Amino acid sequence: MKQAAILYALGNLGARIARVRTRTWVLIGLGVAAVLGLMAWAAIAILSWAWGQVPTLAETGRQAAGVAMDKVEQVAPGLKGQLDPLLGSAGLSLPESAGEPPAVDVSGQDLPGLARYPGSTRVFYAREAGRTELRYAGQGELPAVLAHYVTQLSATGYSQEVLSATPDAERHRFVKTGRVLDFEIRRDGAGGKVEVILVDNIQ
Repeated sequence: MKQAAILYALGNLGARIARVRTRTWVLIGLGVAAVLGLMAWAAIAILSWAWGQVPTLAETGRQAAGVAMDKVEQVAPGLKGQLDPLLGSAGLSLPESAGEPPAVDVSGQDLPGLARYPGSTRVFYAREAGRTELRYAGQGELPAVLAHYVTQLSATGYSQEVLSATPDAERHRFVKTGRVLDFEIRRDGAGGKVEVILVDNIQ
């Protein structure tokens, strides 16, 4: 009896499905395809955004580790020197001190026509879709480093707007036809260390 009831129900279901118009099936198929397409597009967009964040997160982590190492050195001087041989034998290394900029530039290139402040090192470079970000670290007084860049940019036709300013950091925007250059400068701890961030947007 149960088998007969199941077969009867399946027969009725099959008959109902057979009565559904072809146009309805086409619309259902298009709807499913559209939903799947939107889900694929969203997944690609999220992965692309996450991939773009990797360099920034890596640089932030490196800087945080360097600052932490500086604090450890203040509490226990010489600790880094004692740990380096032990970690080296295990194939590991401690991050460089945040107080000492790297001696060698990272890969990339400086902005054409804009000379960096003497003695500074390129510590970050990223370029994507008309946007280039550069970061420099080095020794210098904040007013002198700021004047170095402002003088060059003003001479090449950029108009300047101050976005924010404190004794330890300033943000400026330089604009000329087809380009917007965001400029940030900040003291990087004690000892006259300065970090410069340039974000060049081609419009």
